[in-house]
Amino acid sequence: KKLKAKFSQLENALDDFSVSIQSGDKTSRTANDTIVRWNEANFVVSKSSIVGTSPEINWRPNGEADPQTFVSDIIYRNEQEDVVILSMAADAQSLDLRKASSAAPAKFRLLLSPGFDDDGEIGIVRTKSFGVGESGFLGVMPTKSVAGVTIDQVESGSSADLAGIKVDDVVKTIDGNSVKSPMAMIRLLSRTNVGDKIKFGIIRDQKALVIEAKLGRRPLSAAPKTMHVAETFPGGKSKRHKGFSKVLVHDSPVLPADCGGPAFSSNGEFIGINIARRSRTRSYVLPASLLVKIFEKAIR
Repeated sequence: KKLKAKFSQLENALDDFSVSIQSGDKTSRTANDTIVRWNEANFVVSKSSIVGTSPEINWRPNGEADPQTFVSDIIYRNEQEDVVILSMAADAQSLDLRKASSAAPAKFRLLLSPGFDDDGEIGIVRTKSFGVGESGFLGVMPTKSVAGVTIDQVESGSSADLAGIKVDDVVKTIDGNSVKSPMAMIRLLSRTNVGDKIKFGIIRDQKALVIEAKLGRRPLSAAPKTMHVAETFPGGKSKRHKGFSKVLVHDSPVLPADCGGPAFSSNGEFIGINIARRSRTRSYVLPASLLVKIFEKAIR
C-alpha cells in the first residue's frame, strides 16, 4: 500500500496508455490493453487468446472520466507470442515503440502495471528474460491393450488427425524410442516442442507404418485442469501461459483478464506488455524489443 501511494501520481499518468476491450461476440473481455505508436499510426496491442471477434475499445481521451467506445479492426494476430494488433484512434496518447528501451530492467527492480479501471499493480522483476517452452500437442488418447499402446481416440483436426493416425493404431516407437506404455508415450511427447516433426512407428492391420506428424499447440479448451493448492489463487492463471520466446518474470498479481496491459519501470520507461499470469507469484511480461519484431513483420 505504501508503494502504491508513492507511485500513485506516476501510475495515474501511465494509465492513459491503457484501454479495455469488449469482444463484439461477447465471448471475452480484457480489461487492460496497451496503446502504441508505430510508423506514425496508433494501434492497440493485447493478448490474442482473450480477444475475440469484432472488438470494441473503451478509452478515455485526455484522461476523461467517462470512457468512449468504438469498434476496432483486428490488424494482425501472432499465435507464437499470443499477441493481437488492433486499430486505434489517431489522436490517442500512445507509446512510441521505436523509442522503447531494448534493455530489460535488472533483477529486483520495481515494475509498474497501470490499470484502466483500478490503481494497477506494483511488483519486482525476479529474473532476466528467458523463453517459456511449450510441449507439442498430438491430439490422441493412448490406452494399454493386448497389442501394446493403442490409440483409443483421435481429436478431429489435431496433428494426429491431419497426419493420418487412426483409432486402433498401435504405437510402437516415437522417433525410434520404444513405446511400452501410455505413460511412456506421454513422457516422450512432453519433451517435444510446438512445430516439431515426429515420426511414429505404427502397426495397423498387422502392417508396419511410419507416420510423420507436425505437433501443434494444445487448444485452450484441452488444457489440463488441476486442483493443486499452488494453482488455487484469486483470478487463477492464464489459460495460455506457455510457448513465449522471451519473457520477463515479476511477482505482481496481474489478473488473466488484465493481460495485454502495459508494464513500466519505476521511472516510467515502457518495458513491454503483461502477457500471462503463470502462478500465485509469477506473471510474465513480453518485452518491448519482441513487440518491435512483431510490428516489423506485421506493419509494413
